[in-house]
Amino acid sequence: MVHVPSKQEVGQLRKSKMPGLKAKYYVGTMQDDKAVKVVEKGAFNPLNCDAKIEVGGKDVGLVKGNWRAKEYSISLNGVQVASVKRKTSFSSLVFDADSYCLEMGPGCDMAFLVLVTIALDEMYHESDD
Repeated sequence: MVHVPSKQEVGQLRKSKMPGLKAKYYVGTMQDDKAVKVVEKGAFNPLNCDAKIEVGGKDVGLVKGNWRAKEYSISLNGVQVASVKRKTSFSSLVFDADSYCLEMGPGCDMAFLVLVTIALDEMYHESDD
């Protein structure tokens, strides 16, 4: 869940429970947890961290970038609205706690873009499994 300074919950993220070849995450409001679906693209290319963003079964956005560097852009309706870069720090190296720099255009929904960023981190997270 994403909280604003007033500690009000404004959104949520969860992994799809349905098994499949591609990872899927739902992003939504507190009332509609499946408002948006973030679906892995190019699962067989280990260097890409691409995903599509769907609303109501229609593609409305694209996340495109480099998985290893964790640098990517988020586009909605063909317009780039944000860029994301992983910040390397002591915490990220020692404790596996990634930090990101999220740059977005004016008028963008910050909670939505943070949830999409978290979905991508979960989708492409390096695991020790």
